[in-house]
Order: sequence, then C-alpha cells, then structure tokens
Amino acid sequence: MATSVAFALIHSLLDYANSLLYGISASNILKLQRCQNAAACLVLQQSSIHSVHDIIDRLQWLSIRARIDFKIATLTYNILTFGHPAYLRE
Repeated sequence: MATSVAFALIHSLLDYANSLLYGISASNILKLQRCQNAAACLVLQQSSIHSVHDIIDRLQWLSIRARIDFKIATLTYNILTFGHPAYLRE
C-alpha cells in the first residue's frame, strides 16, 4: 500500500516533464534524489542509516538520473518507430 501511495504522490511529481531535466547539474539531481531516497526509506520504514541504494534496489526503483534517461530513450523510440508525437517528428 505504501509503495502505491509513494508512486502516486512522489514519483508522479518526479516524473512529470522530467525529460526537460536532461543535462541538469549534478547538484540539482541530488536534490531530487534526496526526495526519492526519503520516500524509499518511508515506504520500507527503514532509517537512513541503512544503505539507501540497497533500499531503492529492493523496491526496484530507478534513480532520478536513470528515470530521466529512460524517459528520453522511450520518447526517442516512439518518435523513430511510430512518428509521434508529431510535433517532435521533424
């Protein structure tokens, strides 16, 4: 249940237009990553003493940088394969 709520509230905000964040500075990515890390600790009711990377891996969540790269790759695939969204085809 907590994972569903985290996805609905937190990841939806982190994923909204995140393709625009491609090339953003590492310090700004770190701010977003801290938000995701806090959500992961909250979902699994773990303290931040544990390795946050292990917690995120256990939840099978992508890091913020990987989520941005995945969004760009998916968008590029859809443009090249299906030709839409049409406004990006050119």
